[in-house]
Amino acid sequence: MSHRIVIFALCAVSSLQAAPMLERASVASIAPVTMTHGDESITFDRVLRLNGTGFLGTAVGPFVHIGDWQSPAVEMKNGELIEAYVPIGLEGRRVVEVLNADGESAEIEVEF
Repeated sequence: MSHRIVIFALCAVSSLQAAPMLERASVASIAPVTMTHGDESITFDRVLRLNGTGFLGTAVGPFVHIGDWQSPAVEMKNGELIEAYVPIGLEGRRVVEVLNADGESAEIEVEF
């Protein structure tokens, strides 16, 4: 019985994950990388580095949206850094959203 209480307490604590906060974003050029996503091939020439706190990495997230486009290639380096690949041709000022698997999100504007 005490094991059930401990497991419940651990679950309750994990659901109190703080919402993510984006503190800084930077875009860096990389050697072009082509990835196939379904029937579509996308070539990426930049990586978007997002620094902040509260990123929740699971098998299904976090997700990075650049405007209405979702990056199919996102890597959570640690709880304070996410890298997302940016496709060739994406230019201008865009709202970037990080969406954790628990539904919490944060936004920042980035110039591409």
